Amino acid sequence: MSDNTPPQQPSSSSPPSIPALEKFIFNPDIFSAEIVPRKLSPPDVARFLTDKVEKTIKLKSAYQVEKVTDFYDTFEVTEKFKQFLDGKEANEEDVRRSTVFARIIAKVGKPEDRDFARQYYAHLVKQANTKPEFEDLLKLYDALDGGDANILRDRIVIKMKALEPRIKDDYQASVEYNEFEEIRGYKLVRAEQANKTKDNILKLADRNQRIDEEVKMYLSIGYGYLEFLQPWAARRIRRETYSAEVQQQLTRVDQPPLNEGVVKAFRRILEILGQFITRAGEKETARIRSLRAILFFNGKVTEEEREFLNQFTGEQTDILSNEGTMLPKPS
Repeated sequence: MSDNTPPQQPSSSSPPSIPALEKFIFNPDIFSAEIVPRKLSPPDVARFLTDKVEKTIKLKSAYQVEKVTDFYDTFEVTEKFKQFLDGKEANEEDVRRSTVFARIIAKVGKPEDRDFARQYYAHLVKQANTKPEFEDLLKLYDALDGGDANILRDRIVIKMKALEPRIKDDYQASVEYNEFEEIRGYKLVRAEQANKTKDNILKLADRNQRIDEEVKMYLSIGYGYLEFLQPWAARRIRRETYSAEVQQQLTRVDQPPLNEGVVKAFRRILEILGQFITRAGEKETARIRSLRAILFFNGKVTEEEREFLNQFTGEQTDILSNEGTMLPKPS
């Protein structure tokens, strides 16, 4: 995990006590529920999660676990979380919680773990009946980067057809029908298009070219479907520090020279930012995000750039950053 400080060394015996994670996962507040605690040791985070997270965890806490595992890329949790997916979902909350665990496995797992999540996705789709379930499954489809959209689409169509006889006289049925149609005809289509874009990026053999595109995607430059692609780009940029080859970017590993390649990519885009963005406010946002990312990957900023960042310490939250809204002020 890239950071501005050396990672803590995990202890060898009992799981670590991490009060910030304890609060974030099990007692989140509405103001900071999206801000994963920063500068933690990924191995310690993994050990904390493996010890603390159980199958019956509350759904809202499961969502928090997903944010943490994604940010710290804690592939170590997959074996335990796979045990939770035993085909015994009894109600809507069970289905949604299992969907979250499947998403975690899809995001941080190895290829064989992703295959497991892909198969379990098909199982979960068969059980889905409500809008929240379909919304969660849409996000699982996105996390798989290559699941079968048609099985989700077909399940939604089945639910829509069941509602059709009632939609003229039943307002609630009409609302539900329209919600399903929005997922099927709009959101799922966008997720499919986003997956095609992901495939195109991953096919770029030239590392610098590939990272440049991932950086632009992260900065919202030249790409649509950003509800899917921006978080994916942040994940991809982190993984570009694991290995130079996409096929080998499987598990978290510290490779300082590869960090430098990411820093240089942000520098390349910063130099030509005006070619992509003309509005002052948007350009400012992209510059803040870029400079914070440079620091996140242990790069250096100039005194002038630090003064610029200091003006926005309490503004905007960026994924690849250790500062910003609701994050500690940089030391």
